[in-house]
Amino acid sequence: MKKLTPAGLALAIFLGGCTTFGLGGGNNNPPPADNSGQTAQQQPQTANNAAFLGTYNGVLPCADCDGLQISLTLTGGNYTIQSTKLGKKQENKQDSGVYRTTTDKQYLQLDNNAGNLTFQIGNGYLELRRPDGEKLDPSQPDEKFRLKRQ
Repeated sequence: MKKLTPAGLALAIFLGGCTTFGLGGGNNNPPPADNSGQTAQQQPQTANNAAFLGTYNGVLPCADCDGLQISLTLTGGNYTIQSTKLGKKQENKQDSGVYRTTTDKQYLQLDNNAGNLTFQIGNGYLELRRPDGEKLDPSQPDEKFRLKRQ
């Protein structure tokens, strides 16, 4: 049986149909969300949440392709994500929806439209993480799982 990398597993649900999804072994609960009771369109723009808005690009590891070219655009409570599977059979996909952040603004999670992908918010980058905020593969360099702000 072919072993999938944790990054491939996390992205498999986003792409749909890559392989069976299952992170296993960890707490699959998302980091605590900022549940202010407001919808995404009602949330005011503040200095705290505006700091990470923008477009992020990068190529993330993929279990059944040469990589996933990702472009993620974050606006006030909404996102658009475009992905292209690189390699033999290129596939494109685009989704949009709403995201939420943890109360401390350290993590961001996309909604079900993008498979609840979770990112750690860094200085000029977003790093793909497990739903509980843990690193996908601690043996790999963090940079392999980062989207850089444009």
